[in-house]
Amino acid sequence: MNTDLVPFFRNFTHLQCNFPNISQPLAIGGFSLDSKRKYHNDLRNLKYFSVPDEKPHWDLNTGYEIYQRKQLIESERINHILEFIVANAERVKSKNQSGKVLFPDIVCFRGLLRMIMCTPYEASSRSESWIILATKYRGTIYLCQEESDEKRDEILNETEDQKRFQYYGYKFEQYILTEKLNIPNDLTKPVIESEEFGVMFKSTFEKHKILYAAEMDGVISDAPIDVNADLSKNPLSFVEVKTKKQEENQRQHQNYVRFKLRKWWCQSFLVGIKDVYVGVRSAGGIVHRVEKVSVKSMPKIAERQWSSLICMKFCCIFLDTVKAMMEKIDDPHTVFRFSFNPRISDHIQYEIISEKSEVSFLPTWYVDFLDEISPLNRNK
Repeated sequence: MNTDLVPFFRNFTHLQCNFPNISQPLAIGGFSLDSKRKYHNDLRNLKYFSVPDEKPHWDLNTGYEIYQRKQLIESERINHILEFIVANAERVKSKNQSGKVLFPDIVCFRGLLRMIMCTPYEASSRSESWIILATKYRGTIYLCQEESDEKRDEILNETEDQKRFQYYGYKFEQYILTEKLNIPNDLTKPVIESEEFGVMFKSTFEKHKILYAAEMDGVISDAPIDVNADLSKNPLSFVEVKTKKQEENQRQHQNYVRFKLRKWWCQSFLVGIKDVYVGVRSAGGIVHRVEKVSVKSMPKIAERQWSSLICMKFCCIFLDTVKAMMEKIDDPHTVFRFSFNPRISDHIQYEIISEKSEVSFLPTWYVDFLDEISPLNRNK
């Protein structure tokens, strides 16, 4: 069935409104995932930004033959977020008597929010399709991205060049982000993509209180950070690092502004990052300089290509729609399956799976946890 949402950016260019009311994102905690994707409720995988040389010569091909890629594990879904909630219940419990167990209206990954924000522009190029699963239980909506068959095939059929270009980004991180403060990494060690450092943020998008997890590249700090530091009491200055190929003509520059800069802005804005450090590489993967790009400047650079207002406004409209459609739902197994494929329909579509099924994604251990910490208002 169709929703009323037709997310082409031209449908929103007439908007005569102010930028949505978005609160400053606040980190409430961090976690780490090891090479086996096991959750650890600490900051062991936190990395430190290291100021690069003025004229670096960093070969991003080094170690490619021992690169350990992350495998697609569908069973993870949003389980690492749920593990954080269980381990840090006091930070996320609701403080009022509304019947909600947790304070957020919506729980998800940052990547899902970024995807929604970019949809009006991806839709217009008819290049990206997506599927979002939504379940509401004890007053909170959980959003989970599901890989489409198209996306899964795309990953399985990546070319060797595509794999290498992805590796360049991770290798650049190994050069510029250190495991220990002011101590260079051992660059002969393999890049292990499965290892991650995640941070949980809370923010308010208009009337929606949102809790979301984001994989963070590193921090800028003059002192070592304790592995068990409480990020809600010890705010950190996070940093984002990226790579891009040296532009050789105007068309390449336009593509950079139109596509990469939009994704970078959405990604950075959601976690309050001020600057992105960009390793400019040659076609052969050699970084000769690192540029600092202000996140605040990105929408101005791209004002003829995309609008931050449209990105953020559409995200809020989508969340409004999901919240309204699920107003009377409160069941851990019922799933609203939202999908968008601009080659099939101009509308965002949905279907409701009302019984426990293979798309139900809230695990029993988590449902039991919610009922244990707030048994008085247990739903039927």
